[in-house]
Amino acid sequence: MITGPFADASKPDGKVYYMTAQMPAGLAQVAIRQFYADGVTPYTINTSLSPNILNPPNGGEPLTFSPPTTAPVVIQFWKTVPGQNSRVGLLLTEGQGTTRVACDPMFDNVDAGTDRTYADVTDADRVLTLVNGAPGVDAVIVDVNPDTPLARQFTFDFTANAPQSQSRNISAYLYAGGSNVLRVRSEGADPEGSATLLLSEKPLGS
Repeated sequence: MITGPFADASKPDGKVYYMTAQMPAGLAQVAIRQFYADGVTPYTINTSLSPNILNPPNGGEPLTFSPPTTAPVVIQFWKTVPGQNSRVGLLLTEGQGTTRVACDPMFDNVDAGTDRTYADVTDADRVLTLVNGAPGVDAVIVDVNPDTPLARQFTFDFTANAPQSQSRNISAYLYAGGSNVLRVRSEGADPEGSATLLLSEKPLGS
């Protein structure tokens, strides 16, 4: 489950997210799967377990639990370089030894005047969420696979009393595999305005 963003002035872009992992059979190990671009800075926080540091793959070991824990394991993460896209995933190993990948979302800042293209987007990342900032932007326009038979444009309107967090399921406009393209543009008069883009398997909070 992913929740956020939450305001945190101590972070480089002022936002922090949480990712919760829990398995009925118990978790024996939790490890970071990968970092993209600038990466993200993660560590665990948990009220029922002692706090544990979860370091990057080249700087530390995975979290291990013996016996396996059925309690929620919460990962807090944030962008280390505002304005660059980041991706974080977890490798979860349950008590019976089965390992699977969970939560592999892409994050990026959509600043005023943004006109950016993302290539090699996978069809697994099918939920597109925009969370407006403060100050924010008036709108974010996303073209999914432009100039192809599946082309579709989505407009996230943040003017007036519109919700400041909006999601769209774009699965019907994605090609199988990792050859999809997104073009993202922002509109707004405030040069300091920004929004956060999240591309994930499931909506925030699920």
